[in-house]
Amino acid sequence: MTINDIISQYKSSCPDMCNEMNEILSDYKKAITIPLGDRILHIKRVLEKCVRGLYTNEHQWCVKKSSVIEAVNNLLNGQFVNKDGKCSSLFDASLSLCEQFNDFEELYEAIKKLIGSINGIGLVTLYDTAKHIGYLYKNQIFPQSYVYLHTCTNKVNKAARALLSRRVGYRKPTNCFSSFFPSLSSLEIEDILCCFSQAIQKYNPVTGQIQEPIQVNPIKGTTKTKRRWKTLFS
Repeated sequence: MTINDIISQYKSSCPDMCNEMNEILSDYKKAITIPLGDRILHIKRVLEKCVRGLYTNEHQWCVKKSSVIEAVNNLLNGQFVNKDGKCSSLFDASLSLCEQFNDFEELYEAIKKLIGSINGIGLVTLYDTAKHIGYLYKNQIFPQSYVYLHTCTNKVNKAARALLSRRVGYRKPTNCFSSFFPSLSSLEIEDILCCFSQAIQKYNPVTGQIQEPIQVNPIKGTTKTKRRWKTLFS
């Protein structure tokens, strides 16, 4: 079994991550058409999805409800210092997202400043929140220069270490993975490292083989029934 086998399995068995992001985008587009007086509740629900994902069996299901509420309020009302040293916010007075970031790294750092210190909000939640919010921009922002690998105990990070045969930080330049995943985007590389972490961790750099049956991560794959959570904002 090789990395190419995993790529083939990934493309055939893992759901399109854009399905979730398209649903959040659709909700956002509807929310900004609602009269301003009622808009805030709908924007909060959109941000809740950005933080929690859509289903109870995703990464963020274990984040405390109080932490989710605090994160949503910080994203909506909080301020951060931008790269020019000025105070800025994610949203303007009409509760629409400000088009102010040139790349995903800037957006990620802004999200980190707003919610990174909240108890229970880890690097995976920061990444997924930034990924979802970046998708809402007219000029959509995606990770391009880096693959985000999260903490050293995360399965994505462990899979990356197995491929690169060395320790890695919370992110790594995308071109470090070009020999393994030449046709995949930064988003897809992070996703495949998560979905197939168990198999990839058995990668042998000498033979280029993987001594492990391919198994899809039941959280992100299709082998487990997905259930929706109830909104915290009503």
